[in-house]
Amino acid sequence: ANKSALYITAPARISGLTVDYANSAAQGSAIKISNAEVAIDNTKIYASGDRVYGVQVANFAVLNIDSSRDINIEGTYAHKFGRSDYPLCWEGKFATDYAIEQAGDYALQCSACKQFTPTVGLKDDPLVGQGRWYQPAMCELLDLFGIDYASITPSTTVSNGQSGKPINVEDGHVKAIVKTSLEALKKLGVNADTGSSILANIASSTLSSSTKMMYLENVGRQGSGVINGGQNHLIPIISFENRYYDEPIPPEIGDVLYADATYGSTDDYDSSKTAVGVVFWVSEDQASLKAVALKKLTFNSANNDPGNFDYTKPFTNSKAICRWLSTAFEGTANWTPIVNSWYSAIKGRATINVTNEIVDVLE
Repeated sequence: ANKSALYITAPARISGLTVDYANSAAQGSAIKISNAEVAIDNTKIYASGDRVYGVQVANFAVLNIDSSRDINIEGTYAHKFGRSDYPLCWEGKFATDYAIEQAGDYALQCSACKQFTPTVGLKDDPLVGQGRWYQPAMCELLDLFGIDYASITPSTTVSNGQSGKPINVEDGHVKAIVKTSLEALKKLGVNADTGSSILANIASSTLSSSTKMMYLENVGRQGSGVINGGQNHLIPIISFENRYYDEPIPPEIGDVLYADATYGSTDDYDSSKTAVGVVFWVSEDQASLKAVALKKLTFNSANNDPGNFDYTKPFTNSKAICRWLSTAFEGTANWTPIVNSWYSAIKGRATINVTNEIVDVLE
């Protein structure tokens, strides 16, 4: 199968077409746009396959699309939109499953996220129960910390990292808004973290066969570490895609996420529902969201071997940190990395505008 049905590298307007694309063998997209501004309107897009996109926008490209409702996707890791030529920087759900596929329960942090459930009673809940949560990918961590991608600069070594400035969102950057919501929930009697380490710093993305990726909260930059060395905090995230098209009030960063997948401001907290997270990302069309769990996970032993996470008491085990990969795992020499050009992925991040109107970039 080809990697895209339409590949666009110059300014263009697409109108009145139907694009139907399927790819069962590899990652691909119905339409790919690279280093160009493109307008799409009155166009139906169909994309099916486990790792496909309706529209993939890469290399500083700009997409102006009148609506995302006519993008129809089908597949386990299918998405309406993809950014950059390195989309796995944003796909923690796939990266989490991929780590478990390669290392099983020895992928300690990814495994813990997949086992996590906000309460034991929600274990089998199809919305927020086990299997719905995952470890954030590197760029999801950057979204969580509210980093301006354009401000990120390269470094000669990965360990020195790439810095970035926080994005201002209303009265503060994303991390500050999330923290304010967590503090408000705690005052309302909800079991939520409010300390400086409330947000995870380890990504499910891997840089090489021996290197994990992380965000160093204390110094505000990306970093790396030995894949089976060191111990770090962990907090899972959850996503709901294409669910909120017809909501009268769309989701916002800082909203409380409830177990029934509804959301709302902490000012209007609904104590009759179970709060499970705080929204930190909302899609351009306001139909999708990602939320971070209310607390970081804990572990029940220092040996960092499989079984060191007890989902029945995720926040009250004795250990606050854990290795990314168990030292007992024998397969690191054959580990296949998720990300091998982190800086290129970030700097090539594209812009997507859902305009709800026709925009002709050729006029």
